[in-house]
Amino acid sequence: MPASSSWQTGVVTAIGPETPHAKTFRLRLAEPRTHRAGQFYVVRLTAPDGYHAQRARRV
Repeated sequence: MPASSSWQTGVVTAIGPETPHAKTFRLRLAEPRTHRAGQFYVVRLTAPDGYHAQRARRV
């Protein structure tokens, strides 16, 4: 398993609507990770036009 601070490139495999203003994105990682209750991940996104965003999500 990679170190907890390492970054991986993920591929979006599905996008599902949750509410009119929220969506769930499912990602495929080259090295899947396990998690514990209350743990969170930081996700960095880069759009094709170069836009960047970063969010922390509890899993």
